[in-house]
Amino acid sequence: MRIHHLPIILSLILAACGGRDAASDLAARKELVNRYVAIWNGDSPGELDSLLTSGYVRRTSAPGGPANSPEELKTVIAQMRRDVPDLHVEIEEVLVSGEDAVFRWQCKGTDTGPGDFPPTNKRFISTGLTWLRFEGNRIAKEWSGTDQLDILLQLGFRVVPPEGKE
Repeated sequence: MRIHHLPIILSLILAACGGRDAASDLAARKELVNRYVAIWNGDSPGELDSLLTSGYVRRTSAPGGPANSPEELKTVIAQMRRDVPDLHVEIEEVLVSGEDAVFRWQCKGTDTGPGDFPPTNKRFISTGLTWLRFEGNRIAKEWSGTDQLDILLQLGFRVVPPEGKE
């Protein structure tokens, strides 16, 4: 058995154990993940309210930063779309189990600023992981991470070691 078949097999086993309702819940949550990522890509930003609980919280090391409410997340997404107007997030793999979904993604874009640093007008590619926790058919919590140092290096920033004592 190849490793890349494992998510499919696990989904089938989970669906078989829980019956038809569990299978439809898994499919619905996977569709929520797709709709959520589509909003990051600039599609239907007004739909965000229908995807998140009122107590939604985002914890992340990914660009954009944390958010403590749906309104804060709207601001994060708007700032990312302003700073990286050609931002595109592509889902590489999704695993859904019970109240959780984990997905691996790749994002690409061009840093046009203004952002936290001077704009470089350079393109970057980054991969990351996001874990979503659902309450019913809405996203309640998000944990997301990517290698921000790698992004900064791609944009031309350099790491300068601290000056040593002589």
